[in-house]
Amino acid sequence: MEETLELKKGIYTVYGPFKGIIAEGEVLHAGRFLRSQDEFFVPKDHTSCLKVISDKAVIRFGKGIGGNLEKSDEKTEPIENWLKVSENIVNEKYKTVLVIGEPDSGKSSFTTFLANYAFSKGLKVVIIDADPGQNDIAYPGTIGLAFLKKPISWLRELNPDKMFFIGSTSPMNNEDMVILGTYKLVNEASSQADIIIINSDGWVEGNRAVRYKSRLIMALNPEALIIMEGSGAISFMEKCFNIFTKVFKVHSPSKMLPKEHELRRVRREISYVDLLLNSTIKVISMDDVRFLGTLLFTGNKVNSKLSEKIGSFILKCEKVSNYLILIVKSRDYLRKILEIETTLKKMYEVKGLKIIPLEDLKGLIVGLVNSKLEFLGVGVLSKIDFESRRIHLLTYVNEKEIAGIVPGAILISKDGKEIRRIPYLI
Repeated sequence: MEETLELKKGIYTVYGPFKGIIAEGEVLHAGRFLRSQDEFFVPKDHTSCLKVISDKAVIRFGKGIGGNLEKSDEKTEPIENWLKVSENIVNEKYKTVLVIGEPDSGKSSFTTFLANYAFSKGLKVVIIDADPGQNDIAYPGTIGLAFLKKPISWLRELNPDKMFFIGSTSPMNNEDMVILGTYKLVNEASSQADIIIINSDGWVEGNRAVRYKSRLIMALNPEALIIMEGSGAISFMEKCFNIFTKVFKVHSPSKMLPKEHELRRVRREISYVDLLLNSTIKVISMDDVRFLGTLLFTGNKVNSKLSEKIGSFILKCEKVSNYLILIVKSRDYLRKILEIETTLKKMYEVKGLKIIPLEDLKGLIVGLVNSKLEFLGVGVLSKIDFESRRIHLLTYVNEKEIAGIVPGAILISKDGKEIRRIPYLI
């Protein structure tokens, strides 16, 4: 049911879900100056800051459970600070802007604010979401790039124009891939954008995280570095990098709602469901594609009678360099293989075994590339038929364009639930 609210000049906090239409007056929200009939939206489990610029504003609104709008203390809310920083960045024509901060510090909200403000000034805006775990633009396990075509209320309104496959929902142990992917996307967008805003992940605690963020900054060499206030673990970077780039310490919202682990998982699974609903089964010959980043399917086939010797539970066996790679029917057979490990090493003159249970392949999220190693999108391994050498892949990508498959480390069920993370294939 739609209601009407009259607001005096000042600053307010909006709790989602909340949708408003400006009936009278002028307000500033998410970097947008809104006037009569303009709309704004705050999603569930989010908060946002709204400033009434005119003497008063009349808003028609609808809200869901938990949705609300209340007066805020102007000294504690960041909207004036965000506007000042955005004006500075646009006026000084800083092209590459990197946003860093801890989880729930307001990185995505500030990215949205700056993007909308720059767009309102006629700039060609590109947003890169470099958080593989909570990617608002592309699928989990990827880095997404989007050209801003109209103002937005939050990043999830965007669809990816380009992406880079990481294969995991954590930057830890994938630092090089995140840095490489972000660098490549920035480079690809550079000639088409006036400003590129990179929203980074929230991993900032510990020496390893600090080294990772420092390497990311050095690789991108941004013209402006945004450090969200309250990110104590990386606040020292202002002194480290202020002679190399313009550093802005940006205030965090005082009433951010923390995103619990369960909520983050649910959001990822919504993305997996979207992937499944928009995909169909594509059947591809193993002879027409290559598996990248893994030794799997690159070795020489060993004695075809191996299964007869030690059991029919072995689906495929290859020798690659000094390793024997075995794909077995299920994890139940791992112990049997380990019991004869010494015998197999001696028989095939290898240093070690790499054993892959079949269930670590079914439901595996993979990245797909063309013959130029350009990422086309993502898919899910549905089935591998070793006898016919056919790969059954659930994806929205045209199978005729697929030249390479990059295995990830995320397993999902048929209904889009996260099963577990697995070690990357060999």
